[in-house]
Amino acid sequence: FETNLFGAAAMVQAALPGMRAAGRGVVINVSSIGAQMVDPLLGYYHASKFALAAISEALAMECRPFGVRVAMIEPGMVDTGFSGAVRVTGALARDAGPYTDLRASLRTAFARWRRRDAIGPEAVARAIVAVASDPRAPFRTQVGEDSRYLARTRRALGDEAFREELIRFLGLDWPARDPAR
Repeated sequence: FETNLFGAAAMVQAALPGMRAAGRGVVINVSSIGAQMVDPLLGYYHASKFALAAISEALAMECRPFGVRVAMIEPGMVDTGFSGAVRVTGALARDAGPYTDLRASLRTAFARWRRRDAIGPEAVARAIVAVASDPRAPFRTQVGEDSRYLARTRRALGDEAFREELIRFLGLDWPARDPAR
């Protein structure tokens, strides 16, 4: 939350007065497709991305009278060192608890996703420049085919069906128990 939400908010608070005074500007929050969907075991990460999306949507309405546009960039899998920065806590850090199998499956799934779909950070930078340069750019811009697929699929399916599709997309071995049993 410090980086993904509060850091972005602090940057906006620092830059926005100058943009309002100039009567123009573009605020571009770099988020993630994770602002539209969640991966298991990463709820707090996704909560920070959903929160950034909410603040960005409010800001887009608030800034209209001042000529300031607000947009979000939503990359999918980007080939960076992010996975090495994730800190596992609690029982999972000791390879204990009821989610150890899910964690192992998720690590495999993310490695496969990275090999299959990862884009370089340059693609994200190009999207930022394109959105900043285009006054008709949409509020949300997905970067990477995986991001576009997940956003499109999220819009087309209901919540339950999308969760099942996400499990399939990730290739997770995490079957549902029949609630009738």
